[in-house]
Amino acid sequence: MNKSSSRFEVVSRLALSLSVVLGLGATAALGQDSFRGTWADAFHIGYKNATQIDQLVGYAVQGNYNAIIAEVLAYQDTGSGGHGAYWTSDYVPAAGDISPSGFDPLAYLCQQAHAQGIEVHAWLVTYRVSTSWPPSGNSILSAHPEWIMVERDNIGGGPSMVGDAYCLDPGSPDVQNYLINIARELVTNYPIDGINWDYIRYTQTDGGYPADSDYYYSGLKRFQRIYNRGDVPSTSDSSWSTFRRRTIDEFVRRCRAEIPNMPSSRQPVRLSADVLAAGNYSGSFTSSTAYIYFQNWKYWQDMAWLDATIMMNYKRDHCPTEATWYRNWVNAAVSWKNGRHVFCGQAPYLNSMANSVTQMSYALNQGSDGTTNYSYYATVATETLCDDNDDWLNDWSWYTYVAANLFTSPVATPGMPWHSPATATDGTIWGRIMDSATALPVDDASVTVGSRPVCKTDANGYYTVTLLPATSGGTSYNITVTKSGLPSGSYTGATAIAGVTRQYDITLGSLQPRIAINGSDTSLVFTRAVNHQTDLESETFTVSALNWPTYGPLNYGVADNVSWISVSPSYGSSSGEEDTVTIDYSTAGLAPGQYTGIILVSDPKASNNALRITVNLTVWPPPVPGDFDGDFDVDQVDFARMQNCLTGPTVPQNVPDCQGAKLDGDSDVDYDDLLLFAGCLSGPEVLGDPDCLNP
Repeated sequence: MNKSSSRFEVVSRLALSLSVVLGLGATAALGQDSFRGTWADAFHIGYKNATQIDQLVGYAVQGNYNAIIAEVLAYQDTGSGGHGAYWTSDYVPAAGDISPSGFDPLAYLCQQAHAQGIEVHAWLVTYRVSTSWPPSGNSILSAHPEWIMVERDNIGGGPSMVGDAYCLDPGSPDVQNYLINIARELVTNYPIDGINWDYIRYTQTDGGYPADSDYYYSGLKRFQRIYNRGDVPSTSDSSWSTFRRRTIDEFVRRCRAEIPNMPSSRQPVRLSADVLAAGNYSGSFTSSTAYIYFQNWKYWQDMAWLDATIMMNYKRDHCPTEATWYRNWVNAAVSWKNGRHVFCGQAPYLNSMANSVTQMSYALNQGSDGTTNYSYYATVATETLCDDNDDWLNDWSWYTYVAANLFTSPVATPGMPWHSPATATDGTIWGRIMDSATALPVDDASVTVGSRPVCKTDANGYYTVTLLPATSGGTSYNITVTKSGLPSGSYTGATAIAGVTRQYDITLGSLQPRIAINGSDTSLVFTRAVNHQTDLESETFTVSALNWPTYGPLNYGVADNVSWISVSPSYGSSSGEEDTVTIDYSTAGLAPGQYTGIILVSDPKASNNALRITVNLTVWPPPVPGDFDGDFDVDQVDFARMQNCLTGPTVPQNVPDCQGAKLDGDSDVDYDDLLLFAGCLSGPEVLGDPDCLNP
C-alpha cells in the first residue's frame, strides 16, 4: 500500500470514528456532496445593499455553506420594508428598502456568491400579495381584483384578507400564468441556481372563495363546472377540499414542466418548495397540517415534481417531545424521496448551537441530501422553555461554530442526475390541450401517457406526466385525450427522452397539422457565402403550425445533416405561435468551395411532413495577389490589368483600381512588381496561391 492511500484510509477511519462520537452522519463526516443552505429573509439584514450582500456571502463562506436562498419576493407591493421585488421586474414593483435606489440586489448577490462557488436560489412567497388594497405600486394586481381569493364569509364582496394578507386565488389560470411569468423572468434574466416556492398552499381552510362572484376563471367557478354543482361549498366540503388541493398540485407540476425549458445559463435550475412539517408525523400524511392546508407534498414526491423538498421541520431539541417529532418527520420524508432530493429545514432560532448541529447531523445521517437553516440572521435561541415564546438572538459566531463542528470543509451541492440523458432513467411529457372550435384551453381533460396514471388538465389546458421509463435515445409512448362533450384526441409515437421534459400539444377536433417555416408551408433554400477561415454569422428562422386551430398543433423536431450547421432548439411545439430556431454556422474550418447542408423540420403527424431548408454555401478562397478580376486565379486577363497599371520606377501610382498592382509595397508599379506578379501566375481556372508573394 502506498503512502497516500494509507493516509487516506487513516483519515477516513478517523472521520468515521468522530462521526460516531459526535453524532455526525457519514455523509457530513466524509465531506460528500450535500446541500448546505441558509434562508435569508426579507425582514432582517441580508441583501438590501452591497454591504449586506458582501457580509451575507462572507458568513456563508465562513460557515462552509454552498447555497443562499434569498427571499426576493415576500409581498408583491411596496407597503413597507420587506415588501416588493429584490430584482428588476416587469411584474412586481421594486422593494422600497433597496439602497441605493436602482441597485439590483439579486444581480449583485449572484455575482458575489458565484465568485465563491455558492449557489443562489430565489425564494418566493407564492400567493401572498399585500396587507392593504390596492397593493401599492403593483399596477397589474391592482387592475385584477378578481384574481384575489377571500374567506367564505366575504365571497363576492371584493378583495379582502385571508387571515392577515390579501392572497391570490390558486385556482385561477390567470394567477397561474402570472406566477409562471415571474419565475420565467427570474430564470431567464438572472443566473440563479434555483426557484424556491414558499407558502405554496392555502393558509386557512376557509380560503379559496372568489372576491368577484362573476369571475369565470375563479377557483370556485372551475370547481362548479368540474363537479357539476351550482352551490357554494362549505369550508369542510370534501370535494371542495380535494379540488383546492388539486389547484396547488397543478401549479407545482406546471413548474416541473416549464422551469427546465426556460432559457438559462445555469440549467438545470433546481425547483424546490418549502413544505409544512408541523407537529408530529403520526404515520398518516392525510392527518398532517400540510394536507389539511391543501399542500399534498408527499404526493409531489411520489410524482417527482420537485427536485428538492425542503421540510420546514422547526422543532426545539431541548424539548423531548419535539425532538422526537423532528426525527419522525426526517425519517418519513427520507423514506418518500423517490429518487429526488430531500433537504431538512432546521431552526437555529429555536435551539442552542449545539442542538442545531445535533438536529442537522441527524438529518444527514438518516439520508437527507442536505439541510437549510432558518434563518441566516436568527442563529440561536436564548431560552430553553418548551412554550410558544421563542426568544432568539442574532449571533454571527454561529458560522464559525458550524464550520468547526459540522461543515468542516467545503463541499459541492448534490447533482441532479435525473436531468441528464446520460444518467437519467425516466423522462417527462407535457403539453397543452386545446379546443379547435373555440381556440381555448380545455380544463379537466383526461390525458393518458403509456401506463402512467391519468392526468387531468388544469384551467390553462396543461398536463404533465412524469416518471416515464426512457432512454437517452428516446422511448415511444402513445398519448390519448378525452373530454366529455368534445372530440377525443391522440398522439401516437410521442418520444420520452431520459432526463428531458418534452412537449406535445394536442388540439381536439382539429385537422391534420401543417408545418410552416417563415410562414410558408413549403421548403426553402438559403444561399449564403462566406470568406475562407471565417464563421458565417448566425441567423434564425421560425416554425409554426399553419392555420391553427383549424389545423392541429405541431410537435416538431429540427435536425441538420452536416457538421458545419447546428440548430437550437432541436424540438418544440406550436399552437399557431411562431417559434424561433437559431442556426449557428461553423464554417471557419472549411476549405474554399461549394457546400450544401440540409435542415429538416419534421412532425410525423403533419400533412406536409417534412419541410427542409437547403443551405447552399460558398466559401470564398482568400485573396490572391495579382487577381484583379476577382475570379481567384491569376492569368492573362490579370496580366493585361497589370500592364495598364505600370508607371515605372519612382513614379507614384494613384489610380484607385491600380492600388493592388503595387505588389512590392512601394508607391510605384515597376519591374519589381512585374517580377512578383510573374511568381503569382497560376493560369486560367486554377486557384492562385494567397502566399505567392512569400515563396
